[in-house]
Amino acid sequence: MRFAVRAAYPEEGGRGWDDIIRSFEPVGWVEVAFANPGLFESVPVEAVVEPFETSSVRAAAVHMAYAKVSDLRQFERTLSRTLEIADRLAVRHIVAHPNRGRLSDVLSFLDGEISPLLRSSDKILCWEVFDNRRRILGGLKEVVAFCRERQNFRACYDFSHVNGSQSDVESEVLEYLDWIAHFHVSNRVRAGRIQHLPVFWNEEAGDFGRDLDLESILRLLAGEGYAGTVTLEYQSQFDSRLVPDALRLIEIFPG
Repeated sequence: MRFAVRAAYPEEGGRGWDDIIRSFEPVGWVEVAFANPGLFESVPVEAVVEPFETSSVRAAAVHMAYAKVSDLRQFERTLSRTLEIADRLAVRHIVAHPNRGRLSDVLSFLDGEISPLLRSSDKILCWEVFDNRRRILGGLKEVVAFCRERQNFRACYDFSHVNGSQSDVESEVLEYLDWIAHFHVSNRVRAGRIQHLPVFWNEEAGDFGRDLDLESILRLLAGEGYAGTVTLEYQSQFDSRLVPDALRLIEIFPG
């Protein structure tokens, strides 16, 4: 099991990309993340890649900008550019959001154009799991059903985007673990619909807001021999916790 942290590319300026990547050198691995598909089209590929050529940090995955599959041409353009960046970073896994809509409306596009694109580039598109039936793929079971028929698709399980109890989450993850290529790990408070809290939130939340025991779930994954990537993804106000929490997890789960 490999631990990484989310590194969001500064599409609108602000902190320098080189500084962001170097700040994660103690962890060693990042998931490179983009957000706005319009701004992403103007991001220079060389600017994304350069910090990885001058630092010890490596990319474990690339999170595609939030292009809607229903906007066929934008999704294809965004994916094609993401694949170019992934090639330069020696990354195989691309994480993408399944947007709201009906799978039947985009299935021929995914099978006829996106699957061949993934096969030719030897990449895996990991659909991020949301417990939301309004999306083209709602929940892990639907994502896995889609992936079973298509060799270049897998699931990215995000603990903040699922609504089940501790036992529900543990059972679901273990049942479909072979189809989960990537995890996004953060805590959440179901009662307040609060997402992307620090992994060890339960240690400080008290009786109010106590939710998933993520360390326990990660021990289950380790016991199953899970060898994929687990990426820490927090609300921006908790960004200072990413490196300490990742290093703590690395210490708990060495190798």
